[in-house]
Amino acid sequence: MAVIISILAVALMVIGHILKNNRWAQFIDIHERLNRSILLKILSVSHTVNIILPLRIGDICRIYMSSKRMRNGYALAIATVVVDLYLDIVVVSIIFWEWSLFRCGGIELKRVAYQYKLILVVLLLGTMLGVFFKKQLKKFIQMTASIFNEKIELEILFISYTVIASFKDIVHKLNKKKLILYTIGMWCSYLGSYYCFAVSIKKIGVNYNVFDIFTFIFSQNCLTVLLQKNLGDVVRWNSMFIFLLNIDAVI
Repeated sequence: MAVIISILAVALMVIGHILKNNRWAQFIDIHERLNRSILLKILSVSHTVNIILPLRIGDICRIYMSSKRMRNGYALAIATVVVDLYLDIVVVSIIFWEWSLFRCGGIELKRVAYQYKLILVVLLLGTMLGVFFKKQLKKFIQMTASIFNEKIELEILFISYTVIASFKDIVHKLNKKKLILYTIGMWCSYLGSYYCFAVSIKKIGVNYNVFDIFTFIFSQNCLTVLLQKNLGDVVRWNSMFIFLLNIDAVI
């Protein structure tokens, strides 16, 4: 039974990755077409790196790898990945907020939920300021770019303005219905996968629920756990790392 549930967990995670990949491709399709299987491989590498290393290094890898395959280069890659991350942070923040509101999970979930609330507030304020003070933002970019030599200045201005233009195109030209369906579908798949994984590890004596797993995934990674003084944490979450890394390997 535990094997069947584990297979279902992996299947749901793969479905979630495919839907996430389709959503990301939707942002890129506004400007150019890229092979979705290539994007899926890039996304898988990005996820694996994020699991192992801190500071979302995997997303920097995703920008670099995808930009090499885009006619519009770094500017479009940055814009699409940032929009993708923005949406994910909003959804994760809402999930944490709802769970903490209904007193799901433990103290750790409340702590992480509070952090995500702050991040969401900063994001929304930043978005509002960017929309209402567009001219001032462009002047600030020009001022900052002028510090460097002419070649670097032109490069900064080109990338910055192309990123801003890409953001506008994504917001105005995007199929909103598809965006909502992809987002809901991928997060339902991810949450279903985490739940199945929680059920499967309980059958081998690891007593953690879906709230614990979700909190851990969106607050830590392999490196941070290995750097902790309590080696019990490494043993406790070892099966989760194997599970997550195997999922990306499957993709």
